[in-house]
This record gives sequence, structure tokens and C-alpha cells, in this order.
Amino acid sequence: MKRNIAHSTAAKTAAIFLAVICACLTFAMAFGVVVMFKAGVYVTPFEQLKTDLFERYAVERVYVVNDALTLGIDVSDYFTDTNFYFSIVTSAGETGISTVPEQILSSEPTVSVDFLDYFVYGYIDESLPKNDEIAVASRLLEKAYNFRYGAIAVGASSAIIFIALMVYLCCAAGHRSGVEGLSLPAAGRIPFDVLTAIMVMIWPVQVEILASIFSPYSGYAAVAIMFVVDVTLSILYVMNLATRVKLHNLISDMAVYRFFRVIRRLLKKAGRAAVFIAGKLPLVWKTALGFAVLSFVEIDMLLSWGNYHGPVVAFILLERIVLFPLLIFSAISLKKLQDGAQRIAAGELDYNIDTKYMYGDFKRSADDLNSINVGMQKAVDEKMRSERLKTELITNVSHDIKTPLTSIINYVDLIKKERVENENVKEYINVLDRQSGRLKKLIEDLVEASKASTGNLPVNLEPCDVDVLLDQAIAEYGDRLEAAGLELVMSKSLVPAMIMADGRHLWRIFDNLLNNVCKYAQPSTRVYIDVRGEDEYAVITFRNISKSQLNISGEELMERFVRGDSSRNTEGSGLGLSIAKSLVELQNGSLQLTVDGDLFKISIKFKKMEGR
Repeated sequence: MKRNIAHSTAAKTAAIFLAVICACLTFAMAFGVVVMFKAGVYVTPFEQLKTDLFERYAVERVYVVNDALTLGIDVSDYFTDTNFYFSIVTSAGETGISTVPEQILSSEPTVSVDFLDYFVYGYIDESLPKNDEIAVASRLLEKAYNFRYGAIAVGASSAIIFIALMVYLCCAAGHRSGVEGLSLPAAGRIPFDVLTAIMVMIWPVQVEILASIFSPYSGYAAVAIMFVVDVTLSILYVMNLATRVKLHNLISDMAVYRFFRVIRRLLKKAGRAAVFIAGKLPLVWKTALGFAVLSFVEIDMLLSWGNYHGPVVAFILLERIVLFPLLIFSAISLKKLQDGAQRIAAGELDYNIDTKYMYGDFKRSADDLNSINVGMQKAVDEKMRSERLKTELITNVSHDIKTPLTSIINYVDLIKKERVENENVKEYINVLDRQSGRLKKLIEDLVEASKASTGNLPVNLEPCDVDVLLDQAIAEYGDRLEAAGLELVMSKSLVPAMIMADGRHLWRIFDNLLNNVCKYAQPSTRVYIDVRGEDEYAVITFRNISKSQLNISGEELMERFVRGDSSRNTEGSGLGLSIAKSLVELQNGSLQLTVDGDLFKISIKFKKMEGR
């Protein structure tokens, strides 16, 4: 059976080795490219770079010659066996010391520097016959120039290979040969925050080591070795991190987390014990105990920190003796008010607080609560009576109307099937059919509006895609919108708008709003429908221009039996918006209607599902 490469120790070791090499190579190439870029290797011709190099070396050495002359040192034997030559010419034109050969003297000097009393001319033999520092630098420049684009390619390739190897190592992290599942090695079970602290502390140690090295060559070697060590440790650190993430214990395995978890557990137990003890004590006992503890602490602090003596302490004790009964009396009265408020809030509207032995503000507060109790009871009774009468009215009227209406619809249907010669009678039958259907729709809307406003409709919340339901509703209204001369413009967000809603009720909301658009929008105009995300909410917006003048507010339009068509020339019950608003609120959403001149705008807001 083929061995799983993710479990192979040899494969992971080889990958770590190659990743270290690629990281070092990537860093070296990146460093070299930056240095070459600053030196102008990528934008300057090679001959110009070479000329600039020779000029820098010539200028540097010309100043060395001048410094020696200033100090009175003989410079005739300076820079022997090199590719650099110089000559000193006085301001009168007389040549002093010169090391320039005849074959070079005829050429232009590389640099010339005026030192007031004399000139120093520097020459560099560009054939570089001597293997000195200038020749070495020239060869390095030539190699760097020839390799300038190769360095970019090698660096990029090394970086890609390094990333690929790190992806493999992160995927293979935690897998061990012969062991099922994921596990950390013994050396990697150090808490992650401790491991991170160790990694951070390595840097100051390395800086101290480098500071103690004075030789440039040994310093460069130490930097290279430390870089290789750092890269290796960083790769192992990332693998350890990947394993902990896959094991889902990155946070829970930290030493700090364990410490605070223990502290939290202890504080939680102590808090529960304190709450339990305090909860078992009545309010009067809590007040007495708290008063006693605070008095003891205050007297102890006065005796310990102040220069108070017997008379002062005696006065404080006397004050506490007088205050204690008053405080207990207040606690008893407050307990009565507390118990009464709790019982009234729990629904015992016929409960009255006993005001015996209660005085002052406590008695007035108790009387106010008792008065509120009476008022609340009366308001609740009136509300219940009103709701009951309304429900009975809707139920009775709808039942009484539906029975004869059903007979009318059935008989009209039967008459339509008969052969009627008189055209007027046919028209009358069509009017009856249309108006009876309209009356049936009005009764159904009335019943549904009553159920929706009282919350009697069942609601089954489940994940819904607003875009999909809206597309289906628009597809069904395509012909009606076109017949009404309306152009639909729809915009959606890139991310699907997922909400928790009842699909049937959400469909009815869109159906009511689109039906409203077809009836009341100005022909030959555009209708805009937008679906967008605002923070944690999905917002659906309908906008259109009304064909009739809207001289009422949005709040009035949301009421039952109110229509924007004040002449009532169009069909409709005036319940569509009210039903839509009630259905939105039943699904924990909100609907807002805005009227600005003839602009009619409805915004529906639902909370988006988590992660959407």
C-alpha cells in the first residue's frame, strides 16, 4: 500500500531542509536585488556603471594621496602593484611626483582634484592587469550586472517553492507515522504562549552574541548561521501552530489561559457562594448585617489610622444605635414595596400593599402602587373586552358574509354556464362575477389582517434566500408590470441575503407590495427594487412614483382601510400594506414607509443569519 506522504518523517525532514534553503536563497536574492536597484544596475548601462566605479575608487585614493602630502609623507611608493596611478602637478603646471606609466599618461585622467596649490590626477588602467581590489570589484559588478534579472527569477522561484513547502508542512503537521489522528510531539507540548515567549527571547540573545564578535568575517558567518537557525525554528514554530489550530486547542492550551481559567473558576465559586448566602438572607437581615460590618470597619479604621479617643468612638457608637432602628424600619417598608411590586408585575392585579406602620414617602409610594394596580386592572379589562368584541365581530361578520357570498359565487358560476342570448344580461353576470370575487378577496384580507395583527398566524422560521424568493415573485408579476407600462430596475448585493423567515409569509409580503406597485405606480416610469446588506441586516427597498397625489403621511397609509387613491377608483381593500407590516413584524423584522412628494418608498429590514 502506498505510504501517506503526510505521515512520512523523512519527507517532512527533507521538506524542512529544502524550505530553509529556499528561505535563505529568497532572502539573499531579495537583498541583492535591493542593493543592485539602489546602485542603479537595472536602469544604468554597464559601461556607465563601470566608469562610476572607477571614479569612486580614483577619488578615494586621490584624497589618500592628498592626506599623506599634507602630513609630509613621501607618497612616491603609494599604491604600487595596483591598477591605480597618480600624478601631482603644481598650479604653475610643473609635474611633481608621478606613478603613471607612459602608455597611460597619454589618456585622459579618471579624476582630477584641485587642492589650491596643486592638482592630483588619478588614473585607472581599465585593462586591469593587476588583480587588486579594483579588479575584484569590477568583476563582481560585471557578474551582478549579468545576473540582475536572474536574481529576480531565482528569488521568485525560491519564494514560490518555499510557500509550497510550507503549505505541505502545515498540512502534514501533527501527522506521525504509525499513529492515527493528530498529535503533538513531546518537545512541542510546551504551552503556546510560553513557546512564543521563548521565540521572542531568542532575538536579544542573538544580538548580544553578535555584539561580542569584532571580526567582520566571523561576524558575517555568525549572522548566516543565526539566520539559518532562526528560519529552521520559525518553520517548526509554524508547524506547531498549524497542529494546534487543527487540534482546536491553540487558546485552551496556553499557560495564561489555564491560569485565568483557574482564577475565573475560583472567583465564580466565591461569587456563587456569596450570592447564595445573600439570596437566603431576607432584606432586613441583609441590611442589618451590612450595617454592622460597615460600622465595624469604620470604627476599626478610625482607631487604627486616626488620633481618635474614647469620646469620639462613644459618640459614633451612639449615632449607630440611633440609626440602626431607623434603617431596619426603612428596610421593612422597602421589603413590603418590593414584594408588592413583584406580585403586581407577576399578574396579581388585585393585590394591595399593606400600608399599616408605613409612614412618609414609603406610604405614599405604596398608595401610588395600589392606585396603579387599580388603573392597570381597569385598562386590562377594557383592552380585553375591546379585543374580544373585535375578534367576535370579525369572526361573526366573516362567517355571516361568507355563507351567502359562497352561494352567490356558485350561482353566478352556474348562470355563466347557461346559454344567455341577451348581451346586457351577459354583462350583468360578468359584473356580478367580478364584484363577488372582489368581495371574497376583501373578506379574506380582513380575516388575515386580524390574525396577523393579533399574532394568531403560525410562523415557521427557517433559512431563506431573499434574492431567490424576490426573483420568483417578480417573474410572476412580469406580465402585469409590462401591461402597466412599468420598467423594473433591480439591484442585488454580491453576497446572497440569507435571513431567518417564513417562506410563505415572505412570499405574501412581496406579493402584496408588487400588487400595490401594479395598481398605483405611474405608468411609463421605473420601479426600483434593491437588496443590500447594512452591517448585520438585510434591507429590501421598493421605490416607485405614485400615479395619484399622495397628500397623507406614511404612518396613515400603514393603517387599515387607508388607500393612496383617495377617489377609490381602483380595486383594493386598503389592507395590503397593513398585512405586509404585520407579517414582517411577526418574523422579527421591521417595515418603514416613506412618502416624499409622489415618491413612494418601502424599506423592509431583517436581521441576517450569522456568518452571512
